[in-house]
Amino acid sequence: MDYFGKVLKAIDEYELDAVVLEGYRLYNHKGMSAKTQSNSILETPQLIGVIRYHCHLKELPVTVQYAVQVKNRWSDDVLIKSGNLIKKKNRYYLPNDLLITNHERDAYRHLLHYLKYTNGE
Repeated sequence: MDYFGKVLKAIDEYELDAVVLEGYRLYNHKGMSAKTQSNSILETPQLIGVIRYHCHLKELPVTVQYAVQVKNRWSDDVLIKSGNLIKKKNRYYLPNDLLITNHERDAYRHLLHYLKYTNGE
């Protein structure tokens, strides 16, 4: 619960216009199948629900995007060719030369997808 609280506090600390979440689906045919998740408390979808409800109370719009929507559209090759990402050796950097991790890169894909297709920028 402390972790959930910290996430909500972080949302409140920024003056956000919207929140973009990566949705969570339990696919039976993928590595994270229903069978492998049996007896799990499924913390990720719980957190998504808490965030969505919190944003609802704050009247903060929430957009849910799924990995399948953004992974191919914003592949590493596309990000590099469009100038949104730079690859040096086996590492990736933003155009301002800031190192970006795998999870941050996925969040970046969601941001770009939101800006282009939802927000119209």
